[in-house]
Amino acid sequence: PALALMVVGHSLFRPGLHVLLARATGDGERARERGFLWHYLAANVGFALGALFGEWAHAAFGWAALFCGAAMASLLSAGLFLGTSLTQPTDSLDPTAIGTQPASEEGKGNMAAVWLLCSVAVVFWLTAQQPATSLAVFAAMNTQQQIVLLSRTVQLGPGHFAALHGFMVIAMLPVFLRLHRRHQAHTQSTVLPLLWGYVATAAAFAWMAAASLQGGDTGRVSSAWLLGCYLLLSIAEILLAPLGMSLVTRFAPRDKAARAVGLWFASSAVGNGLAALLALGWDRWPHHRYFAALALVSLAAAAALMRRRSPMA
Repeated sequence: PALALMVVGHSLFRPGLHVLLARATGDGERARERGFLWHYLAANVGFALGALFGEWAHAAFGWAALFCGAAMASLLSAGLFLGTSLTQPTDSLDPTAIGTQPASEEGKGNMAAVWLLCSVAVVFWLTAQQPATSLAVFAAMNTQQQIVLLSRTVQLGPGHFAALHGFMVIAMLPVFLRLHRRHQAHTQSTVLPLLWGYVATAAAFAWMAAASLQGGDTGRVSSAWLLGCYLLLSIAEILLAPLGMSLVTRFAPRDKAARAVGLWFASSAVGNGLAALLALGWDRWPHHRYFAALALVSLAAAAALMRRRSPMA
């Protein structure tokens, strides 16, 4: 029952939030991109703080305190949103007041672009689940657990690598925002960063395939392999997650904005399910073949975007 309530709550909350965010940033493409980048930074900070709070609350007071704190945080967010919305004009919070135009012929074409973006996003969400699945197992079973740092030996575990990925995203986002602001007058389409995001994802898993061939299939390899992989995945995540959502809201017809955002999150659900199915092959395939398959599907997603780049630019 608790999970069912969380699914219902997120289904109501997340699409509406992104629609309102797109509306608040206006019609300018660059301003909308910055808005989603700031949102993604806030989401990752919240994820990191939530994980730290969960570890502390459970260790100090038990499960009841952990869940009580999560409930209080949700109620505080609802209160802040309600208090803010009461001071805003009604039309500024209209969730349908974004997108390009009503469902005309051009609007139908834009919705086709939304479908394409959400279809290839399945690959992004599939690969985004790997730090919690294949890469976590590789860190535990096929990566050296000790590194020497400032003449001291530091013990590493899968959790440390997973946390490092999140902190890399948090550290890179302000730099990316600064670069984005410096080039705000540039008018290139957001599709090009998405292409580079899929290429970076493919490079990350090609790197892991090479690590597996260098000994990771059957033994342990240096932690530098995983560090390089997480670095590339962090870059790809910044390019794909916030900018992909920005592009979806940009192409969505005015009367189908919420549906377009819902499709984006539906692609997340499909990608997560495919990640679970793919995980069944971890013990059946050599590791290099598993990672090579992920690299190939990422390149296929980039190729699909490349073919439609001109109509979407």
